[in-house]
Parts: sequence; C-alpha cells; structure tokens
Amino acid sequence: MKKYLIIFGIVAALTACAGTGDSAAPAASQNPLASARPATGIAALRGAKFETVKNGTKITLSFDDQKDRIYGKVVNNYNSPFTADGNRITFKPMLSTMMMGLNAAAMQAESDYFKFITDGGAKTFSLSGNMLTLTNAAGQSMKFKKVN
Repeated sequence: MKKYLIIFGIVAALTACAGTGDSAAPAASQNPLASARPATGIAALRGAKFETVKNGTKITLSFDDQKDRIYGKVVNNYNSPFTADGNRITFKPMLSTMMMGLNAAAMQAESDYFKFITDGGAKTFSLSGNMLTLTNAAGQSMKFKKVN
C-alpha cells in the first residue's frame, strides 16, 4: 500500500508540473506581438470619435465602445443603431433632437448628412490611419478625421 501511495504522489507531482503540455505557442497575453496587431473592421471603430466639416458646419460621429450604436452632433444631437459585416455598414433611421439651427447652411448640412448616412445609405467604410471614409451605393463618400 505504501508503494502505491509513493507512486501516486510522484505521478501527481509530475502532472502538476507538466502544465498544459503546449509550450510551443504562448498565450495571447504572453505574446508581445498580440497587442501590436491593429484592430480591424468594426472593432477598429469601437469607442472612436470622428469629425468632418460640411458647408462650414462641424459634424461629429462617435462609435459606442460597447453597443452597435453611433452618436454625434451637427446642429442637433443624434444617435442611431447600425449593423456591420466586414467593411459593410448599415445605419438605421436617426433619432435626433429637433432644434432649429441659426443658419440655413447648417440645417442643410445636417439634412444632407442624415440623408447620406441613412436614406441613400452609407454602404461601406474604410479606416486608413486616422481617416474614416463612408461610401454610399452611388459611390459618393464622406471623410472624417479621428479626434481624441
């Protein structure tokens, strides 16, 4: 019996020291290159904030860091859910406050932006450096610069 307990103890000690047995590939948290890989697709947009100017009016576009939702401001504050697959993106109808702008150009910029992003539909996005480009089915695009 004593002999079996000694053998069991040795086997248990060796098993505990063996680990997973997969020492050829370090875990992602141990791999120094894992964090150097940039996020792609929608993951690259999560939590990012962008701006552009149309007709002298600043347009902000921010991607929620948790949900498939954007928000921002032109004349009015807005938000919208979206769906994305690869570089394809579809924005749902906008929810927005309904304040009247101080000038017609700003109101027109907001109207054009909302139509571009939902009605005609931004269909694809690309992110190159700090520039986000949304392109619709007609091939028209809007470029946004990433801000902190």
